[in-house]
Amino acid sequence: MKNLLSSLAIVVVLAALGLTTVVALPRGMDATASAPAAPVEAPARAPLANKYNVIAMPLDATQQFADAGVSFNAEGLAAIVGTGTQQILQWNPSTGTYLSYIPGLGGDNFNLTVGGVYWLELDGSAGNIVSFVGDVPDQGSVSFNLVRPVSGCTFNDISLPLDQGAITTPQELADSIGNVEQVLQWNASTGTFLQYIPGLGGDDFDVKIGYPYHVCLQPGGSTTWP
Repeated sequence: MKNLLSSLAIVVVLAALGLTTVVALPRGMDATASAPAAPVEAPARAPLANKYNVIAMPLDATQQFADAGVSFNAEGLAAIVGTGTQQILQWNPSTGTYLSYIPGLGGDNFNLTVGGVYWLELDGSAGNIVSFVGDVPDQGSVSFNLVRPVSGCTFNDISLPLDQGAITTPQELADSIGNVEQVLQWNASTGTFLQYIPGLGGDDFDVKIGYPYHVCLQPGGSTTWP
């Protein structure tokens, strides 16, 4: 794939609303660490409509960051997103909490990864578009280490890699991962999660490459995907 399409521009629409927004967290997420939010489409535009947004990093945008004079980490992402960025977060399924970086103050300045999922807290001064430009990862190079519980289910954040376009529904995503209790997608316009329960149904939203998804994993099954 990289030989066919060596670079690509990803355009994400990030609409930041007022500070009084209340978001609903799925079962098992930590409400004290700032809330998740909306999807990013690759390669296209995705309108978002909430103070909290979540994006995936489907490309290797390290050169774009370097050209901007920033590192490929949370601090650099805040700089690329620009004015109005209040917080950059990453979900840690092992601890059930968020890593948090606050521009100007510091915190967990975690490194970014291709395929990684990141939460953005934006205020009303933020712009509504951020662009990522970079190399398409080699086929099969993007994978996720999954955390599964002894009992119950544990939330993991994943994105659908660019080479997994055959997966188009939450049921297919759950089947591919295995032992999934819930598949969720943030709906920025309503400030709630769309929820699909494998085998039972629910919100049967489209699953697309480059989008982030939230999966609650049951015991057993693989600890890497895809």
